[in-house]
Amino acid sequence: MGRSKAKFIVLALVVLALAWGIFSHRLRIETWLWHMRHGNAVNVGNFVIPVPANWYVQDEGNGGKLLVRIDTSDQTPYKRLKAHAGMLLLPERPLSDLELGRMTSLDTASMKRNGADTVLQRTFSPDGGSISCVGGEKLGSMGIYDIEPISWSCKSPAGLWVMVTATDPDMAQVWEIVSGIRKKS
Repeated sequence: MGRSKAKFIVLALVVLALAWGIFSHRLRIETWLWHMRHGNAVNVGNFVIPVPANWYVQDEGNGGKLLVRIDTSDQTPYKRLKAHAGMLLLPERPLSDLELGRMTSLDTASMKRNGADTVLQRTFSPDGGSISCVGGEKLGSMGIYDIEPISWSCKSPAGLWVMVTATDPDMAQVWEIVSGIRKKS
């Protein structure tokens, strides 16, 4: 009976260790499984968005998707939490160039009114379309992160809205994703 009991205890400990390992890495496992099923892209409205292997994808309903980076390029010495980049992708109605310009101006004015020192703009031209981005404003997370995240809002006149929250080190990969967006063929 003693030997049988010892085997049971060892087996129970192995099962618990395995369960803890799976639970603690569940997001990485889910991300890997998502990429195995869907490849490296997701559809939002009339657009195909590239999704690097280190990004988790969540359905937000109404055709929207949330992309969250599961690692970070933030290599600062560990003091507090590391912020992870996130992108909310939403389909919206197509906009005229005039409407897009007006919305960009309103976003810029709103950021300045809310105390943003400098409002930055970037424009991308994937597949003959265009995506205009406004942002660069720190979100002010009250000092809980090593590097404070910044926000950007990007819109395409063809009907895509991308809201970004990321730290400076992660922005390179964010801009790779944004510049790789293309219209469905």
